[in-house]
Amino acid sequence: MAQPKISVVWNGVDPEKDNPANCKAEDIERLRESYEITSDEKMIFFLGRLTWIKGVRNLVQAMPLVLEEFQKVELVILGKGEQQSDIQEAVYGLGIKDKVI
Repeated sequence: MAQPKISVVWNGVDPEKDNPANCKAEDIERLRESYEITSDEKMIFFLGRLTWIKGVRNLVQAMPLVLEEFQKVELVILGKGEQQSDIQEAVYGLGIKDKVI
């Protein structure tokens, strides 16, 4: 039987494959250094397309609540997409531009 020409890749992650505990410490440190995030700060990292289905705007809107409980937190957003300017506006509107990279 022939291979299908289309493969569907659903949103989400494989918890076994994408487990942060499997990351090398030196890779994490190098990432932190590149964004000037100190070892005493928590880092929330988003990597993906900036579109409504990914929920990045919800993540940004939740940051003030996160910061109420954890003052030393940085949110790193890595990606491009149609919501990029909306996300930037939300960051400025919420007054958290010093906590989002």
